[in-house]
Amino acid sequence: VQVAGVAIIPFRRVSDFRTATGRMRVSVYALSGVEVAALEVEPTSTVGELIARLPGGGIHASKRRRLLYGQSELTGASTLTEIGVADGSSLTLVVTAPPHALTCGWDGTARLWSCESGECLRTFEGHKGAVSSVALSPDGASVLTASDDAAAKLWNIQSGECTTTFEGHNGRVTSAVFSRDGSSVLTASDDCTARLWSVASGECRRSFCGHQDTVCSAALSPGGSLVLTASWDCSAKLWFAETGCPKMTLEQHEDPVTSAEFSSDGSCFVTASWDSTANLWSTETGECRRTFEGHKNPVCSAALSPDATSLLTASMDGTARLWSTLSGTCLKTLEGHEGRILWVSFSPDGAWAVTASDDCTAKVWNIESEETLQTLKGHKQGLTKAVLGWISQ
Repeated sequence: VQVAGVAIIPFRRVSDFRTATGRMRVSVYALSGVEVAALEVEPTSTVGELIARLPGGGIHASKRRRLLYGQSELTGASTLTEIGVADGSSLTLVVTAPPHALTCGWDGTARLWSCESGECLRTFEGHKGAVSSVALSPDGASVLTASDDAAAKLWNIQSGECTTTFEGHNGRVTSAVFSRDGSSVLTASDDCTARLWSVASGECRRSFCGHQDTVCSAALSPGGSLVLTASWDCSAKLWFAETGCPKMTLEQHEDPVTSAEFSSDGSCFVTASWDSTANLWSTETGECRRTFEGHKNPVCSAALSPDATSLLTASMDGTARLWSTLSGTCLKTLEGHEGRILWVSFSPDGAWAVTASDDCTAKVWNIESEETLQTLKGHKQGLTKAVLGWISQ
């Protein structure tokens, strides 16, 4: 059964019993009533071990399999006993299709990819310079690009046609992002400003002036009340979106700040820097909560997981790293690119990651297994950014 890209296979409750060895029996059925699997498991088995024993049944390796108990998702490290699963308990297997990927690069194009097949589905062409940024609209229907040609463009994801051009910056546009409701676009530029635009009219509503060098990236808080900018002047700034006035300036980094991004709830944000570190900050107080150190070269970007418990960093040392925001320790290192990694981001559900490299490829990763699901090849020059999301069909 497919619902919004998700296949649901329920575990049907069976009669309570335990084998002589103390194991529990779990039977897996499709909605049609056909038995998928009948398993005898130890109560101390983990959810991950149970999922691993389920037959593939034609499920593509790029798809994510999760177990639900009631309304709660079960984590791979939890044991069946710990989460209250008893003999005959009813669980649900959810199979989620992978998201799509968007990439952009120095060849002046942005591209849409299938993460399941690795196929390039569409190319967005029209900029007169390198494309430095790409973003997917919240409704999955539009693509936003930023370019060295001093413009940002909005594209229809199905037709590939440019529907709006945002012009007004006096230099390269280094990044462009949507507001959470999709009604606004925020751009950053090497003219030392960030600008907020109306998607409906294409007009600039507000400018944020105060940095002394290139603004590398800009982000809107989830509620839209704050703007966050990162700059080559070695600082990050928080601004009031309504007035354009600065709220605070953060100057802990020793070298240019290359990216800045809010957490999904807006309570904190992360910055990346050429000083080879990333910092986690409190949005309310501006206090630096934690510094992540370990990369051997500049950190080009940093991204928080949806629950803000993990952080991904991309570095010119050719690696991406996964960190615990609670302990500050490096949990995993993603390796495989033949060049510098210039961008990294999570999928909206936090299960996948994508990295963009100047080796002309992007890689899609399974966060849990560290496996490369796809290597996306097709750009003629190095990539500058890559993001993941589900598109509107």
